[in-house]
Amino acid sequence: MKEEKKDKIVSTLEWAEFYLSQGFSLIPLLPKDKTPAIQWKEYQHRKPTQAELIKWFSNGRNNIGIVTGKISGIAVIDLDSEAALNFAKQNDFSDTPSVKTGKGCHLYYKYPDNIEVRNFQKRDDLPDIDLRGDGGYVVAPPSIHSSGNVYQWVKNKSSNDIPVSANFPSIIIRNKENINSIRELCQGVPQGKRNDSIFRITCALKKNGLDINDCLGLAHAVNERNEPPLSESEVEKTVKGIFDRYNEQESVFQFSDNIYRQKTGKLDLATFKYSDVLKKGHALQKLDIKIEWIIENILPKQSIILLHGRGGIGKTWLSLQIGEAVSNGNILLGHATQQTPVYYIDMENSFPVLVERVKKLNIKQMLFWHNSNEIPPPKIDSDEWSVYKDNLPPGLLIIDTLRAFQSLDENDSKHMAEVMSRLKIMRDKGFTILLLHHTPKSNERTYKGSTAIFDLCDHVLSIHSIKRPDMEDEDDEFGKYRWFGTKDKTRYVPYHMSLMFDPDKGFVEVKGPDIDDSEKIKLVITKYIADNDRPPTQSEAIDTITRETEISKSCAQKLLGQGEKVFWISTKGGAKNKKIYEPVFDFNKLIYEAETQKLTYCDETIDLLRKYLVWSNRDFIFSNQNRHRNFDDLIYQHIESLLRCLQCDNQ
Repeated sequence: MKEEKKDKIVSTLEWAEFYLSQGFSLIPLLPKDKTPAIQWKEYQHRKPTQAELIKWFSNGRNNIGIVTGKISGIAVIDLDSEAALNFAKQNDFSDTPSVKTGKGCHLYYKYPDNIEVRNFQKRDDLPDIDLRGDGGYVVAPPSIHSSGNVYQWVKNKSSNDIPVSANFPSIIIRNKENINSIRELCQGVPQGKRNDSIFRITCALKKNGLDINDCLGLAHAVNERNEPPLSESEVEKTVKGIFDRYNEQESVFQFSDNIYRQKTGKLDLATFKYSDVLKKGHALQKLDIKIEWIIENILPKQSIILLHGRGGIGKTWLSLQIGEAVSNGNILLGHATQQTPVYYIDMENSFPVLVERVKKLNIKQMLFWHNSNEIPPPKIDSDEWSVYKDNLPPGLLIIDTLRAFQSLDENDSKHMAEVMSRLKIMRDKGFTILLLHHTPKSNERTYKGSTAIFDLCDHVLSIHSIKRPDMEDEDDEFGKYRWFGTKDKTRYVPYHMSLMFDPDKGFVEVKGPDIDDSEKIKLVITKYIADNDRPPTQSEAIDTITRETEISKSCAQKLLGQGEKVFWISTKGGAKNKKIYEPVFDFNKLIYEAETQKLTYCDETIDLLRKYLVWSNRDFIFSNQNRHRNFDDLIYQHIESLLRCLQCDNQ
C-alpha cells in the first residue's frame, strides 16, 4: 500500500483518487445509500479512469463503493453485531485496516492466494458475519449512511497505520462439509474452541425455536464437557448476546428462510409459526425507518405514483423535467431532490418528439428506452416484464403511459389489479414508479379506467388547466397555466402548486397570493370600509385597495366578492345609485366603556369582531362575567382607530 496522509483529504473525489492509488476498483453509490448509481459489472474486471472518478464524485454527493475480490486484491469481512465482534476476538482475527459501521465494522484482508473467495450472507454457522469477495463491494469512508452517520476508518487502524493483513481467518472460508457438526460440538471441545462452540450451538438451537432459557440450560450442559469449561458468566454473555441481536433484527419485512421458499414464495405450513410474522407495535417503533422523498413533498420514495392529465396538458414535459432534476440531484421548482438513476420508458410519443424535448430541456443523465428501439421495452403484463425488476438497479422508473404499458382494457378491474401487483413487486425492490395516465374526455380532473388503478397506487397527482393563478388582468390566451399537486389520494402529505408552461423551457412555478395573504388583504379592506366617513363605492374601494396592497384591480374585485356577506355587504346607494359597501353588522350595537376599557356586544358578532381586530395585533382576553371582552395593556392612543371603526363615543 502506498503511504499517503489521509487526514489531509477533504473531498469525496480526493478520497476516491486515494483509493484508486491503493489499487482498489471503485463505483459510485447513491447519496446516503448503499445502492450502485450505475451498472457496475464491468468494474469487477477493470478499474475506473480518472475521468470517470471526476464524473462520479466531483459533485460531492455520491457515496463511494470499493469493489472487492481479485480486481482490488482484497476481501472484506463485515461484522454486524456485538456478538460478531466478540466472535472475531475469540477466534483471534488478526489486526488489519478496519472501517467503523453502524453496528460493527468492516475488516480489510488481502485476497487469499490459491483460493476463490465468494460472497456470503447469513451463513447458519456465522450469524451477523458477511463476506465480500469476488462480485461484491463495500461502502467506504467518507460515505454517509441513510441515518446520517459517516463511515470512518477505525482510529490507528487505517491502511496508513497498519498493513492489510494476509492472514485471512480460515474459519470464514472453510467449506461447510469441514465444519464440525453440532452433534460433535456437543461432545465438548478443547480450549481455544469453546466460545466458537457455544456460539454455533446456540445459533442452531435458536433457529429451531428454542427460547433463551432453554438455550442457556443446554449451553451450560455442553460447557461442562469442554476442557476446561468456560465460566458461567462467559456462557451467559455469549448466549444473551445472540438473542439480543436476533431481537434487534426482527421486523415486519424479515421472514425466516424456513417460512418462505425463496423460489416459489409459498407458505410452508409444516414449519409456520405466528411468532415469525406477527410483530408488536413497540418493536416497529424501534426500527430506523422513515419516509423519504425523491422530490420533497411531490414524489415519495419507493412508492407507486399516478400522474393523470388530459392529452396535451404537459404530462411528458413535466415528467422529463422531474427525471432530469432527479438524475442530477438538482432543485426542481424550489424542491430538493434525492439523486437516483432515472429510467424513462416511452411507449406513447414519437421518437422525433422525444428527441426534440430532450434537446430543449438539455437532458443528459436520464436513461431512455423508446418503443422504436430494435428491442422495444416489454409491457408489464408480458412474460418479459421481469427485465425491469431483475436487470435495473433500483431508481425512478417513469412510464409514459400506463395505457400503452399494458396490453388489455384499462377498465378491466381484474387485469389492472394484476398490472398494479407487478408494479408493487418492483416498488418493494426499491423502485419509485411514476405512471403517466390519461383522463376521460368529460373530466380532466380525474383518472381514466378501473378503480383498481387508483386503489393500488400510493400517491395520486393531477395536472390540469386553470385561470391565471395570480389573478392579473392578462388573459390566459394559450391555456398555459396549470394546477399540479395531490388529488383525492395520498399516503403522505397533500401538496399543490401553480405552474406556467413555456414551450421552450417547460414548466415554471407561478406565485399568486396564498390564503394567508388573501385573509390579510380582506382585513385591510374591512378596516377601510369601517373607517370611512361614508360607505365607499366599488371603484373607490378598488382604487384604495390596489394602492395600499399593490395587487391588481381584478384581484381586488375578486376579493371584494369573496368577502361579500362575510365581512361586508353591498347595496345600491349614494350618488348615481352606485354599489356601495358597508360593514356586515351594525356597529352601533357595540358599547365601549372608556372607564373600564371593556367592549360588550351580542354573541353573533364574536367571530367577526375577532377577525376585525387582527390588524391591531391584540388578542381577546375572555371574561365569563357579563360576556365582556377585555383589551390587555391598551391605552386610548392604541385603540383610537378601533373606536372610530366601531362608531363608539369617546367619553
